[in-house]
Amino acid sequence: MEYLEAVQKCKEEEAKGHEYCWGRPVKDLVSVSPSLGLGPEFMYLHSFLCLDQNIPPLQLCPNSNTTPPPEGFTFPKAPVYYWNKTSDLRFPHGYFYSCSVSTDQAHKDAENAHLNHVVSPPGVIPAGYNQVRQSFDMDPIQSMIKMPPGTMELLSFYHEFPRIRFLVDSLWLNTWGNRHELPFYKLGLQHNARSSKPVEGSAAGSYSLGVTVGEGQGKGIVQPAVQLTTPAFVLRHHRLLVTLHELFRLIVPLCISKLEWDITNARAEELNVFCTGGLAPAHSSIQKNVSPGRKGGSLIAFIGIIQGKWHSDSKDDKNRWTLLVVFLCIPPGSAAGDFLLA
Repeated sequence: MEYLEAVQKCKEEEAKGHEYCWGRPVKDLVSVSPSLGLGPEFMYLHSFLCLDQNIPPLQLCPNSNTTPPPEGFTFPKAPVYYWNKTSDLRFPHGYFYSCSVSTDQAHKDAENAHLNHVVSPPGVIPAGYNQVRQSFDMDPIQSMIKMPPGTMELLSFYHEFPRIRFLVDSLWLNTWGNRHELPFYKLGLQHNARSSKPVEGSAAGSYSLGVTVGEGQGKGIVQPAVQLTTPAFVLRHHRLLVTLHELFRLIVPLCISKLEWDITNARAEELNVFCTGGLAPAHSSIQKNVSPGRKGGSLIAFIGIIQGKWHSDSKDDKNRWTLLVVFLCIPPGSAAGDFLLA
């Protein structure tokens, strides 16, 4: 009897350990309003600010909604974003766009239902080619906002720009290759399990370059993604991982508040979150998508329906950030296509 009681007690303690990870419940959490981060420890010094004199619009308003979505589906719907009127030292640039978001459960449930039924609205296909400007015309996409792109020109206002520029140039060269090196995507990469079916002679598809989750053991075990082991590939792969890791550490804090960045670092260190390309907190995985669409087409055709169509990434860690790096090798005036985020 004592043995059975001991076994039962061990099971109870083990269950409690799963329920209270690091002393905090991992389920049934109630959302609370975040700290405003007004303490001096969550603010940047004046010397860190690099203000742009070209003040952007004070509001970012979604385009008008003129066409109803198909029955049973929804269109993306952006809120109105407001630009702060005075410099805020919680952000490295001093200025930012923000909107009000409700954290009550009813709102989150409604938003979840909305996102799970999103389809592309009208306007995502070029309206036609403009002979005068020698480029394609794009109609405003209803209910959405055209996101200001994170171009090198915008990054040039920050003190970190010289290093960022060097790393981006290095990453570009590693991606596209030169007379002496093949493009990275032509080195014989192995597609991941969610990619589209490989087409002979085409590099189109999705590739895991950091880590993956092994199947067959519960929720899976994090392990290095399977790729080539040739000396030439290992060198190029290592260079890519290290470059992306440093870019993450340089660019992401420019996009969020100091409070958010400090919490991201503290949580990653406390929970020993695995990162690729370096030991400092950064991304925990890397995915490379290749879309060689010379005559247009959809991401679904190039990288698979699971990743190319609208999806909510419901299993992603809500406390982590995604750095999206987009390299385009297309002729001037080409239609790059829309990348929609809801």
